[in-house]
Amino acid sequence: MVSHNVSRILQDAQSLSDAEREELRLLLANRAEFAKAPGEVAESRTSPITRMDHSLEVQKAQALRQALVKRGLLSPEPPRGIPVEELRSWKPISIRGKPLSETIIEERR
Repeated sequence: MVSHNVSRILQDAQSLSDAEREELRLLLANRAEFAKAPGEVAESRTSPITRMDHSLEVQKAQALRQALVKRGLLSPEPPRGIPVEELRSWKPISIRGKPLSETIIEERR
């Protein structure tokens, strides 16, 4: 049997917009104390609100980026990192004269 308070909360939750429901879902999912059985101590180093805010910000940023890419206003994100093969085969370019870093330092003075 559902308690009166829980029943009231469920009724209120049904009147929320989709965005508000998603925000509530994330808040409850990120609250460590809700993941534990009653009486157990929740272990958390960051506040649930901080984790929820970060999660929402990441989701919003990803959704915005995808929308901009879909509209052609932003290029798709290139793959990150340099392939290991390229790093292993890298060789510096040799130049005549003193090292380039010394020339740059002298020109900046």
